[in-house]
Amino acid sequence: MRLGNQISVILALLSVWFSVVTAAVQESLLQEAQKNSNKVITLTNENYQNVLGGPRDSYILALLTSTAPEVNCVTCIELESEYKTIANSWFADHPDGVSGSKSLYFAKANIETTQFILDVFTVLGIEQVPRLLLFSPGGDIKDFELLDIPLASGMERVFSIITAVKSQTGINDYFIHEPIDWSSFFITGFTTFAVIFLLRKNQKIAVSFLTSRITWALISVAFIILMLGGSMFNKMRGQPLAGQGKNGEIVYFLAGDFQNQFAIETQVIVVLYGILTSVVVFLVLAVPKISSYYSNSARRTTVVALAAISSTIILYMFFSALTGIFKIKSASYPFTLMKLTSFFS
Repeated sequence: MRLGNQISVILALLSVWFSVVTAAVQESLLQEAQKNSNKVITLTNENYQNVLGGPRDSYILALLTSTAPEVNCVTCIELESEYKTIANSWFADHPDGVSGSKSLYFAKANIETTQFILDVFTVLGIEQVPRLLLFSPGGDIKDFELLDIPLASGMERVFSIITAVKSQTGINDYFIHEPIDWSSFFITGFTTFAVIFLLRKNQKIAVSFLTSRITWALISVAFIILMLGGSMFNKMRGQPLAGQGKNGEIVYFLAGDFQNQFAIETQVIVVLYGILTSVVVFLVLAVPKISSYYSNSARRTTVVALAAISSTIILYMFFSALTGIFKIKSASYPFTLMKLTSFFS
């Protein structure tokens, strides 16, 4: 009987000791998180062992990234604000980082210059960035699971990552708290006020401008070019500006894929279409007026020829760029002009 009592006492003491240690570790992680306004623990060579190593009774989501200019990681830069939203969303509903019997904290290691690589990258064997690691309770520093980082940027990526964390941890009360961009409200309000004020002060000019065929022609052409470039697709899908290849290189165009694109492709296509449209308009409208202007001049033929030839050369060059991009998207496309787009591939 005495032996049974002694065992019970020992087990009770061990339970108390374990609870104290667990509480101390959680309190330490919370204190580290509270050092930053975004509640993300900054991993350094001095603290990464204490944060990611044992004893660990909490889930820790760690982002290993690099904002170094020489790395040129577009996704890393996009994740800077997105990861803050992910962490702030959790702490908005769980100020102490605890939900029931489970706790979750966030950490980040950032290579700001390639001349100084943090030890945590070497210890964890991370050679490419960005990487999202989930450390579960009970393991050591090398016990983690890699989470996929979706290509889609913005809130779509935030939602996907939070969904993955909920699935892996079993924490269900994790909700997104999207930050309010007050600057957009002020800009919209100021712009609306300025437009209304100018319209009222210059009513005749405004009416003349809004009823002009040229105005609506420009608006229509601009809208058509934006839609042809895939602007609506980017808006609906939240496409990232650019992608990252297998070896960490930046990818601007998805080769052989007509169903997907990066946002930068829209920008390039819009610029190309805009220049091509402007050159055609110049050839059709401006060149005849130039000819008429120099009708009584001996230089008329030379000026008109130079305007037409230079416009045609520009038209050919930018149309070559357009067909070059089309060939990247479809390798079997047989019609290419000058190879001016090798820097895209």
